[in-house]
Amino acid sequence: MKTARAYLVFALAALCVAPLAAAEPVINACSESAAAAIPLQNNVQIQYGFIDGVLKYEPSCTHLNPGGSITFTGGGFGGHPLRGGAYNGIGTTQDPASPIPAKDSGTNFTVTLNKQGLFGFFCNFHASSGMSGAILVGSETLFADGFD
Repeated sequence: MKTARAYLVFALAALCVAPLAAAEPVINACSESAAAAIPLQNNVQIQYGFIDGVLKYEPSCTHLNPGGSITFTGGGFGGHPLRGGAYNGIGTTQDPASPIPAKDSGTNFTVTLNKQGLFGFFCNFHASSGMSGAILVGSETLFADGFD
């Protein structure tokens, strides 16, 4: 019994002093490294709605120069309301500081993104069906030290 306790104490001590590895942020299945692997663009068109029989944004992960524009075009925001934020597999979280504003009407919408970062977006009705994505703005490694 003393040996088991000694191992348990040792294991807990190791956990307490082991450096914690910083996890790379992932927003809506788009990581910084995945987006950074995509060539930087000045303007990106993102289609939304039923694409190839699936509810989605295409592309769902992209890379934009600061000052570049994203144009959402598709089936209509009345049926696919756009929100800035994240879907975590259970529910959505709108980000009030997101540079991607809520959009509830029209079919096309263009927004210019100046702030660097990884910004998520989702369809308020269909996020659980796969309608979510993210945009990496800028070319720097934003979370190299694990902190922003």
